[in-house]
Amino acid sequence: MKTSLLHPRSTLVTASLLVCLGTFLPVSAEQWRGFRGSGNNQTSIRALPSQWNDDSVAWRSVLPGDGQSSPVVWNDRVFTTCAEGPNKETNHIVCYDLKHGTLLWDYKFENSLPEEVTDYVSRSAPTPIVDESHVYALFEGGDIVALTHDGNPVWQRDLAKDYGPFKGNHGQGSSPALSSQGLVILMDHQGPSAIVTLDLKTGKTIWKTHRDTSTAWASPVIHHASTGEEIICSASSTVTAYDPTEGTIRWHYETITGNNVPTATVAEGFIAVGSNRKNNTQVLQLAEGKPQLAWKAKDASSSFGSPLIYQGRVYVINKAGVLFCYGLVSGELLYDHRLPSSTWASPLGACNRVWFFCKDGATVVLQSADAPKVVSEPSLKVGPKDRVYGYAVTENRFVFRLGSELISITN
Repeated sequence: MKTSLLHPRSTLVTASLLVCLGTFLPVSAEQWRGFRGSGNNQTSIRALPSQWNDDSVAWRSVLPGDGQSSPVVWNDRVFTTCAEGPNKETNHIVCYDLKHGTLLWDYKFENSLPEEVTDYVSRSAPTPIVDESHVYALFEGGDIVALTHDGNPVWQRDLAKDYGPFKGNHGQGSSPALSSQGLVILMDHQGPSAIVTLDLKTGKTIWKTHRDTSTAWASPVIHHASTGEEIICSASSTVTAYDPTEGTIRWHYETITGNNVPTATVAEGFIAVGSNRKNNTQVLQLAEGKPQLAWKAKDASSSFGSPLIYQGRVYVINKAGVLFCYGLVSGELLYDHRLPSSTWASPLGACNRVWFFCKDGATVVLQSADAPKVVSEPSLKVGPKDRVYGYAVTENRFVFRLGSELISITN
């Protein structure tokens, strides 16, 4: 059921913010289409805010429910998801105007598998993904919906009905990805695990491949290798690449543990694989389409946020909020730097700088360098039981996701 209406929750406030100019990267400035943008937390945008506070917020919009998914952006629209009710009885896919924060529409439907809301179970955790015509939203109960940008339903499926309910202590958190063949969904859990690709127009299964795995939150990554497009999944003690057309395995890497939450990052000919265990966060080098171990991070572990590869360096943040920066090729620890708190959102590389978004609303902006050169430390007020889960990026703007609120910052 779709509802539309409402007006902006707040008015635009003029603010003097720093503008950064920098390098070009292969992501459109107008789109932040899915989890971690194009999948590696980099952007070609040349102007981003580096300084803000609660007085310089462009708009704040209260969501009709609670959730942990990141917002996504296509042109002038922001999409995200949330769940309403003590047992997540109602799923919502919502769309806001990017400039003013006006709610444009709210598509809501009954959750196929309600579950009590607790601090230990995911709440609308999968981030939706958007293309030029549709937005695709997956919920942890197995419901998946395709809508037009105007909120009209195209197709809807209950994956739990088709493949069995998701079984795991903390729920489903993996976000869908878009390959050249369709919508890719990773289902790693204590039941029958699989990776599937769905047809974008109909939602029908194109292929399904069984996986021998355990429960994981990590998301699939689409990589355009020299040998062709492939789907890379880092989860449950393995890193595996799949052919996007048939779902067959291209290659398989096993010597890793603790990689069930962070998503792999593929950039500059390397794969950064985060792990919550020391000496298991690894960087693999792709040689002739196959991965080889380049080095292991002896001191670092990776918490909820995924590793970042940017300008020849690898950034990893542990559960205590300590940032580790390594040389991409050498594996040398260049520095460590304590952040104000730990992070759920993955860091962003852009404009020769790196943004680190702490869960308590603090942000640390560092120069992209071999030493921790702080550019700024902006912050937003976050409630004691809330946190910054994710963000979207467009020209001159951040859109942050708290549990039940979107907050936009502009230059």
